[in-house]
Amino acid sequence: MYVMGEYIGGIEAGGTTFRCAIARHPLDRIVEATIATGQPTETLRQVTEFFLGQSQISQLGLATFGPVSLDPRATNFGTLLDTPKLEWQGVNFRHELKSALDVPTHIETDVTGAAIAEYQYGRAQDEPVVAYVTVGTGIGGAILINGEPIPHLKHSEMGHIRVPRPSTDPFEGTCPFHNDCLEGLAAAPALTGRWQQDPKHLSHDHPAWDLQAYYLASLCTKLLRLVTPTKILLGGGIMNVSELLPKIHAQILVQLGGYHAFSPEQISTIVEMPALSPDSGLIGALELANRLRAKEAAEFV
Repeated sequence: MYVMGEYIGGIEAGGTTFRCAIARHPLDRIVEATIATGQPTETLRQVTEFFLGQSQISQLGLATFGPVSLDPRATNFGTLLDTPKLEWQGVNFRHELKSALDVPTHIETDVTGAAIAEYQYGRAQDEPVVAYVTVGTGIGGAILINGEPIPHLKHSEMGHIRVPRPSTDPFEGTCPFHNDCLEGLAAAPALTGRWQQDPKHLSHDHPAWDLQAYYLASLCTKLLRLVTPTKILLGGGIMNVSELLPKIHAQILVQLGGYHAFSPEQISTIVEMPALSPDSGLIGALELANRLRAKEAAEFV
């Protein structure tokens, strides 16, 4: 029998697919669906039909690709901004879903959702400062302080920082905004462009992974110097190459240069893979709804 507030909904909205789920608890999904990311109107129609055709939900969590406006004071709150997916620019994602489903909706970036999932249930449980980085078609990042996103004017865009590039890498980069920012040099399209083949076809001893380790270690080193996370989680499809993480560990130590440095054991404990991948983002979306449910229950009492 349905009990008001028993079910929550979650959406992990990505550039390729939307993963939707209904759950009793973020780790207890009862039904889910994957919808291809197409034109906004058609995609959102399929998303809302999924939820309307299932058990009623009381709250919805949305973990989305970006950039997206997350300032609740802004008139464009919940709107996708200058995303490379041009047809999605200007879509007020949160408003469209909230109106169609008539439920309170909590929105964050997809990588923030993944970070929250890992803090609550995964590799970063109870860590005071967590950085989560996803490396795939793009590079995104989020920082949590005691399980909450840091207050921001705009959300983090770690993939678009500049990193030192070695003289041995003449590749111009693939970012349409900056060319050779981190994303332009180390996301999947950059690997494809630089080596002229799909990254999943590169052998595990290919020189691509040494260069990839250099770039990702550059980001980790910056994080360690700026906010000293107690946990840095590196997720996304590119991280599935088993040799990559140890190479990143070694490169971090080199780039720290011995100053105020960490031991190899510390680095291997701080910089890890997510425990919940590839479901971190979806579980995080459900946790956003779960937190909203808990907040509303507390206010009701």
